[in-house]
Amino acid sequence: MPQQKYVQLRHFVPDGHPQVHPGMSDEVKEMMPYLIERCPKAWTKIPKHTHLEIFADRKKDVPFITFRKNGKEVFIHVFRNEFVHPIHVIPFVVELYYRFRLGQPDFAPDQPNWIHSVPLPGQDLNQKEIILTHQIAMSLFWTIHHDYGRRARH
Repeated sequence: MPQQKYVQLRHFVPDGHPQVHPGMSDEVKEMMPYLIERCPKAWTKIPKHTHLEIFADRKKDVPFITFRKNGKEVFIHVFRNEFVHPIHVIPFVVELYYRFRLGQPDFAPDQPNWIHSVPLPGQDLNQKEIILTHQIAMSLFWTIHHDYGRRARH
């Protein structure tokens, strides 16, 4: 029986922001097929939270997602997976931290899979909405990781 690879994910936030704790609600599990299909194409309203929208994109093959609340961007989640070279990801994260005056980002050089969650100035998400965006980000991370892995094998 072949040994399965154990993949670990780190989730970074700027200093002074609450740490992200892994987990996913049933609500997020139910909405993921809908979001996975639509959010790479256009801003997509989050089911049962229509004041929140998500859009998935790539910049130099670096996947990231952005959330809006009432039409205003509130969070950017930048993904690094083992199939994306860090030379493109790290400057993207550093530039966001610099632009929004968030200090120096932390990185884990030995960790090939991570998310940097960047809150944008003036974001007015409540705690429940922040947890929801982080859960969606983690779920989409694994969907994208799987997709990049499949592309790398072909």
